[in-house]
Amino acid sequence: MKKLALILALSLVVAACGGTDDAANSIAEKIVEQASGDNIDISTDDGGLTMSVEGDDGIETVSFNEDLPDGFPFPVPDTYEIGGAFTYESDAGTSYSVVIEASADEFDSLKEMYQSWLDGEGFTVDVTEMGSGNDRLALLLGERDDVSAGVSMSLEAVSNDDAGNVNYATTITLSWDVKS
Repeated sequence: MKKLALILALSLVVAACGGTDDAANSIAEKIVEQASGDNIDISTDDGGLTMSVEGDDGIETVSFNEDLPDGFPFPVPDTYEIGGAFTYESDAGTSYSVVIEASADEFDSLKEMYQSWLDGEGFTVDVTEMGSGNDRLALLLGERDDVSAGVSMSLEAVSNDDAGNVNYATTITLSWDVKS
């Protein structure tokens, strides 16, 4: 866990610095290698950042990018914008956390879609809903022997015009956590 925290912290530093400078990546790799004693590889391709750590426990890879990851297990709406994606790969499997945005009027249908999908995938699902109107939140937590899945949905103000009209969107965080 200490190694993962170090990887995440350094990944965020490299990403904040632009993450495209080979010299910066090389320096970051050396810092983590010295701190952890593990072999580190940092790459920045296509607007994303990937860091792999090879140590006594095997290889762990953390990726941050702006595209839906290959193999992402959740269904997504026909139209959405991605806010960001995090992928963690280890010997146990691949875990994901992805933030997407869809239209505000899809909130109820998307909640139903995700609840139905989790049920169909064999999860025991716990649903919590709060609020009304434009102040709504839904949490769907699914448990299975091999994985925990979470869907966090909220209506959020995304813009307003000069006349004070506020536009809302459904913001959804989809989390898939492989159990080791």
